Amino acid sequence: MLNIGLIHVALVAMKKVTKKEIQSKVEASVAQVIESLEIEKASKKTTKAVKKSSRKLAGKLKKELKKLSRKAAGEKKEKSAKKKKVKEVPAPTLN
Repeated sequence: MLNIGLIHVALVAMKKVTKKEIQSKVEASVAQVIESLEIEKASKKTTKAVKKSSRKLAGKLKKELKKLSRKAAGEKKEKSAKKKKVKEVPAPTLN
């Protein structure tokens, strides 16, 4: 199973996480899984596939994290917008 500690930390703290960080964590997790399968050494095709898939996954996760952080920031802005006073415009008078 993939190590999702980095993603969890990013969601909780809403800190910025780079795509490179996500990709390195995914690659490390997949490499650990491959080692646990007791394969002597991963072939070049396997390592290439791992890099390609981790790159794609990192991009998708980065987009989702960005959406979640925007959503959380949007909720905060809405709350502060409700607290603002609405400027009242006097009704025009007929003379």
